[in-house]
Amino acid sequence: MVYNAIIRNKINDLTVSNASTGSEKEKTRKVEVVPAWFATRHEPEEEVTEEKKAYFAQERERILAKLRDL
Repeated sequence: MVYNAIIRNKINDLTVSNASTGSEKEKTRKVEVVPAWFATRHEPEEEVTEEKKAYFAQERERILAKLRDL
């Protein structure tokens, strides 16, 4: 997957020793924009209201009923 390669490259970039890097000009880093869907651990968690819990419970029961009918 492309994103696995990107992450692997980032890790390699961070672990390369300074002795193996090139000139000062080559040491400057490009900043990449992370896709909006890319989750981080700092991402705020969505609060689940009682209304949403009831909706999901209803949907769960509906899906289970369909599965029982198969």
